[in-house]
Amino acid sequence: MSDFPVKFIFGGAVFDPVNGNFGTVEETKALLQSLREEGIQVIDTAQVYGQSETLLGEADAVSSFAIDTKHCGGHIPGQSTKEKIVSRAEDSLARLRTKHVRIFYLHSPDRHANIKEILSGVNDLHKRGMFQKFGLSNFLAHEVEEVIRVAQENNFVHPSVYQGSYSAIARRQESELLPVLRKHHISFYAYSPLASGFLAKSRDDIASRNGRWDPRSALGQINLSMFDKPAMLEGLDAWISVSEKWEISKADLAYRWITYHSALDGRFGDAVVFGASKATQLKYTMKGVRDGPLCEGVVKEIDAIWDIVKDEAILDPVNEFVLKASNQ
Repeated sequence: MSDFPVKFIFGGAVFDPVNGNFGTVEETKALLQSLREEGIQVIDTAQVYGQSETLLGEADAVSSFAIDTKHCGGHIPGQSTKEKIVSRAEDSLARLRTKHVRIFYLHSPDRHANIKEILSGVNDLHKRGMFQKFGLSNFLAHEVEEVIRVAQENNFVHPSVYQGSYSAIARRQESELLPVLRKHHISFYAYSPLASGFLAKSRDDIASRNGRWDPRSALGQINLSMFDKPAMLEGLDAWISVSEKWEISKADLAYRWITYHSALDGRFGDAVVFGASKATQLKYTMKGVRDGPLCEGVVKEIDAIWDIVKDEAILDPVNEFVLKASNQ
């Protein structure tokens, strides 16, 4: 892990019997062992990840991993009073069976709540030693600035980490968000490096309307809205061509690009948040990343794919779909 230019953090949404792939304590423990073998040291979870916090607690994840978790924020309207922030954090730590986490995030902005009240609750948690770093996720750039302004005015803990969507076909962050993060010395943690799995699929996979692409599910509706578009499908065709031409798997292209050639920078503490549906996939992912940087020709062809899709690319699925659905 120390050989990578950015950190790798495992996304804990998979630890859930309903929406994940590891739904029992035994399955969770087995994957935790695989993560240890691959040198992964941090697990990222959240209050809205089903039973993830509970399973990680029952599997004693805190004995071997640093844990990051998130207050639900705008994902669940009405839960962002000071009292709710504190009580929900206490519940999270109880489920995780720990007295503190590494990072405590606001998962998304609650635009109907008072930001000073929200940050007051977060600050109280920090003063009680319940987390080391404060993070934001899925906030727009001007909202990051507002959080920092209010924190400064009230001597509250400042955010030092931001988690947002970022991949080879979701690069608006480079111009719309990263300048603000760099200005305020905030690390960027990139989630969805495979673009919700799109970069590992084909046109036929999308057209099948199965799994993550099933329009009967909320996730399927979101993924189809993001990617079942002419330019995105053209970009996917180009992505597959690059994969075949250079004999690099589609997933490895995505992971090696974001690790070695994206705007992420280890000097700023940046990281990749990634997932796996099974232990073998985890091992393949890490093996691919260890193959190192891509050659210049591959990188140029990936940059050209961004030119194809950029006019149809969204900033992130949370602002585009989740918060709109909850009237945010």
